[in-house]
Amino acid sequence: MNTIKCLWDFHGDDADERARRFESDLREKLAAQGWEAHAFGTGSAGPGHAAAFCVVDDAVIPELRALLRPQRGLPGDTEGVN
Repeated sequence: MNTIKCLWDFHGDDADERARRFESDLREKLAAQGWEAHAFGTGSAGPGHAAAFCVVDDAVIPELRALLRPQRGLPGDTEGVN
């Protein structure tokens, strides 16, 4: 099965903190839905930017998009957040 990396971007001085907090919330939300993630994490593309991400099977993407509205998606094996 293919995997997709879903990303949520945060900007500003507190971007790192907000991304880490969102990652924690993301873990809880996926567990509540009964969805498994292959990976969770945060990363940065530079100063003032941070992103939270999860890697999931593409089968859950329609429901995940409707519930959590990720801003971007990349192939699941993509390194980094840009």
